[in-house]
Amino acid sequence: MALRTEVWQRSLEVARPPRARAQGLIAHPGQISAISVDYQGQYAFTCGGNDLTVNQWRINPQPVANANVAGGQGIEPFVKLLDGGEEGEFFSDMKDYFYYSQIRSQDENTTKARVLDGMIPVEEIPHLMCALGYFPTQLEIKNMTNEVRYSKFSETGEYVDRIAFEALVKLYVNHRPVFAVGPDQIQQAFEALKRHEPGPLPREQLLQLLSGHGERMPLEELARCLDSLVGDPSGGAAEEEAQYRVRDILEDEVDALDFARNVLGLADGDPEAGEAGGAIVEVMGDTQEALGDWQGSPNMSPGTTA
Repeated sequence: MALRTEVWQRSLEVARPPRARAQGLIAHPGQISAISVDYQGQYAFTCGGNDLTVNQWRINPQPVANANVAGGQGIEPFVKLLDGGEEGEFFSDMKDYFYYSQIRSQDENTTKARVLDGMIPVEEIPHLMCALGYFPTQLEIKNMTNEVRYSKFSETGEYVDRIAFEALVKLYVNHRPVFAVGPDQIQQAFEALKRHEPGPLPREQLLQLLSGHGERMPLEELARCLDSLVGDPSGGAAEEEAQYRVRDILEDEVDALDFARNVLGLADGDPEAGEAGGAIVEVMGDTQEALGDWQGSPNMSPGTTA
């Protein structure tokens, strides 16, 4: 495959971490306009643009295979890609969250004995991802859960409705965003939403965009998230009161950096938000992506979703 100026070969084995599944090199000084592979899969041909060059490449899959072997077996190569590795605090938190999800899925408020089998329902995956600082969009959640549900369908003809810890680690490493979301990314989103016009974004325009484009966020849901972030976390106000609660929290003119730091709770160099903040961030990302074509602005990275 071709990415801008680079040519990549990639293994389709999802059970391996991303770093061990691909190898790339710079093929042209400028944008690659086309790529084609011969029918035997031995050679690739790339066509440049302004460089007026057509290159022929011999495909050698052995380096990718060697990287797969060197990366380790089972969960080991995935754990190496986590912050701190197997001995790090993040991996320890992952285990704690997973164990808690087992309890949560069997009802927290009970005195009955629980049977923990090292598995959790696939419905718990979005909650775990948010706890780990990755706030997937609804489409990304659907893709992840479908990946688990259909992982063994071709072999057994049955759906998978529970996931083990090792599979969760692989799922997180394969789907997490490369870069976290911080105030700078929120500012870029605001610039796209207001079409790079100077000044802050009017509150009514922000509410209209969040509730009417991308993965739409109803005003009631937005009010609950804002309450959790800076207001009354108990929420529970009637539907007709949602608009008043939102207007009490947001100024008439919403500044991007003020919104990122004082509402979402994002700090420079430490881009983390709670689940409520993540919900708003992901919708902003979807809205920007949905509007990207006619605004002439680059889409934000998924991923996370900003």
